[in-house]
Amino acid sequence: MSGAAAAGSIEQHQLMRLGERVLVACAFAVSIAMFVTLGWWASAPEDPLGAVSFLAHPQPWWMLMQLIGLSAVSATVSTLIGGRRVPELGTLTTCVGLAALSLRGAPASAMLLGSTDATQGSVASLGMNLALDTVVWFGVVLVAFVVSAAVESWCFGPRADSMEADREGTGIGHKPGSMDHASHTSPLGMIPAGDAGGRLYTVRSIVITSVIAVVALTLLAAGLSNRSIQHGQAIFLVAAAYWVAMSLTLHIAPSKLAFGPLVSVVLVAVGGYLWTSLRGSAAGPAPIPSTHFLRILPLQFVSIGCAMVLHKLGTIRASPLVEERRP
Repeated sequence: MSGAAAAGSIEQHQLMRLGERVLVACAFAVSIAMFVTLGWWASAPEDPLGAVSFLAHPQPWWMLMQLIGLSAVSATVSTLIGGRRVPELGTLTTCVGLAALSLRGAPASAMLLGSTDATQGSVASLGMNLALDTVVWFGVVLVAFVVSAAVESWCFGPRADSMEADREGTGIGHKPGSMDHASHTSPLGMIPAGDAGGRLYTVRSIVITSVIAVVALTLLAAGLSNRSIQHGQAIFLVAAAYWVAMSLTLHIAPSKLAFGPLVSVVLVAVGGYLWTSLRGSAAGPAPIPSTHFLRILPLQFVSIGCAMVLHKLGTIRASPLVEERRP
């Protein structure tokens, strides 16, 4: 190839990369716009100074159905716009949109203050409610996860690594859950049925990620006991904790599977809220939580935690498009 041709090829590649980045940015912008407008219309709390929560909404089931539909639409539109340029783009943009939605409401101090007024300082019932709220929000993210994978498979066909796996057979000899083994997993990033070794590897990934996330969150929250609760503080705690957790997990047990670390997010949040409920009454003024978990809204924990998991996996996971093989 001549020097001019090579320079033209490099310039074209750079222009394509710039165009891809613009498309990905558009996918994020569309998702954020959908959630801060339509999402807020569906989930705005009855109290103008309240936080976004299913359990605090006057019509929680109606709110849930609307957000599930919005999550599916967001995942579909983002996947169609961005394609496979970013792995699980539909789920990632939906998580970012949900995080933006949480900023329109009040921080967690509003829920803590309301619970304290109602129960004379007890946060036991609040912890149980927050745990249930976490599970519901994770269900909304899971809908985006499934829809994004389905739309990607239907619109863009099988991945190149999946086609290679079909030609080679079952992929025997790959370490379960490893980078190579991930080529033989389902499109949702889950271990296929009948793969006991893969399931064990996924459980190991969940345990490692959860333990590291709890430790990181505890260390990052040290010294915050006398400070008021803010949105930025809560988002930073979850994002930093899962950045550290995923960085170490990918070093200890490298894997391209997304389902295990995503489950870790909801397990850590639910466990933290339930542990808070067992501790009972808060010691101090109402806006000052008894544990650092009460500084974080379930919506923020789920959306930011899942977004960071997918971001870290996207930095190490190839997402090749199906290309025609040339002789």
